[in-house]
Amino acid sequence: MGWLLYSRRTRRAALEKKSSTHSRWETVKDNLEPLLEKLSGKHEIGHREGQVHATLSRAGLLHGFNHYLTHGAEFDQHAAYRLMGDDGNELLAQYGRPVLITLAVPGDKALKAANPFREIGGDIPNVVREVIEVWSYWLAYPDFCAASQRFDCGFMFYEDVAAEWICNIEEIELPVAKEIFSPIL
Repeated sequence: MGWLLYSRRTRRAALEKKSSTHSRWETVKDNLEPLLEKLSGKHEIGHREGQVHATLSRAGLLHGFNHYLTHGAEFDQHAAYRLMGDDGNELLAQYGRPVLITLAVPGDKALKAANPFREIGGDIPNVVREVIEVWSYWLAYPDFCAASQRFDCGFMFYEDVAAEWICNIEEIELPVAKEIFSPIL
């Protein structure tokens, strides 16, 4: 099956299931669909419909922005927070388990996904540059540990991530989060 593209319809069902256990659910449930519609717009947290997001940096994910592993997708975090404040994100943390999915993405697909905004120009993530910089530094300094850098190069896929790209799914124990999710309202 692979890793499926974001769909507001499936996110709604998941958010509804998680939020419905809260004592305030009955008073806020009618706000969920209008909120999801608003958040799905291009001028909110970014248009997520039909996308899958991933990162190159295991260390960055585990030690820098691990709230995705404990609370789920950024879209879900924004929706839960706007629906019920901190209680909403606490509900998200109660579901699921932190898993790290390791991918082996074909080169042409990785290059395209790592640079979705290349037409904008400027200093945008470049997976080739990131890997070569870390590798060359390691060649010069063999004691260098790439994990200490916690660099990030995000990937934005516009198609389901194929099951054959998934190399490993690892349930993990997380260190204490260094960054707490704090939505920009």
